[in-house]
Amino acid sequence: MLKESIFKELIKKGYSKEGSSRVWDISNQSLLFSSPELSRAFLEVRNVPIYKKNIVDREIELIKESKGILNGMIGSGSFNLIDMRCAEGERALAFLKILSNAKFRYCPVSADESLATLAVNGVKKSKLKNVISYSPQKAGFEDFGNVCVMLRNAEFQRNVILLMGSTLATFEINDFLFNLSNAMFKGDILIIGNGIRTGKRLVNLDVYNNKFFDKWFVHLMKSLGFNEREISYGARFGNSRIECLYTLLQDREIEHNGKKINFKKGDRVVTVGIYKYFARELEKFCKMYFPEGQILKDEDNEYALLVCKK
Repeated sequence: MLKESIFKELIKKGYSKEGSSRVWDISNQSLLFSSPELSRAFLEVRNVPIYKKNIVDREIELIKESKGILNGMIGSGSFNLIDMRCAEGERALAFLKILSNAKFRYCPVSADESLATLAVNGVKKSKLKNVISYSPQKAGFEDFGNVCVMLRNAEFQRNVILLMGSTLATFEINDFLFNLSNAMFKGDILIIGNGIRTGKRLVNLDVYNNKFFDKWFVHLMKSLGFNEREISYGARFGNSRIECLYTLLQDREIEHNGKKINFKKGDRVVTVGIYKYFARELEKFCKMYFPEGQILKDEDNEYALLVCKK
């Protein structure tokens, strides 16, 4: 149950003090895909023209441009294609279309099974000959290591992992890549799609103040029991990242399974934290955990694919 998961996050992290108000942090990437309502809202956001152009279309174009490099690194054999934050499977489909020698079991992963099912259906429609089976997985990012191990079998011993949509930006990069690398075996490949920062690190706050993000993140607050009249959405620079958050407009007590949290007017609840990384930082951290890798940038030097091999 989503409310229980959010409650656990609140209790685990507690709050920090900022003047006379408190700041609660429920920023957990898995929570954003933990219900059909959140999944539907996410799909609406990713189809907003500016989001689609700057993230989805850039990733698909970079995949196509990297055909030779990707084929060279992956080679032949059978793989699980593990598609984290799978959406409708279009990035996986673009990837599968350019590979000529390998065979794949397509494994979309989402905390809400409806997204994984949607991704499977999207790839199936293309009837690609290099996709020989499907294994959708219901799991959050915290279960990633178990998913990698569980999917290995006699036929599919190696994994190719897609982590697209600037998902990496919502994690503290060092811890995330360390844990990700530990879940991978020799010969496994990780392909990350992520924005890259030039100039100042934290800019363009107006983008994150946009109401289309509010329409997605508000479902976390509603799951806790708040209604839209009790909260106000906004974004800020804080803790070396961009934070999307809600300010409480009145006192409110939230209860779950006999446990109570008393929120006060002026309290803030951070739903998402987004880190901005320079290309050199992405390269540095990937080299720390993977013996082989390349960073492939778009022509505007604003987005990149990181291709890492264990």
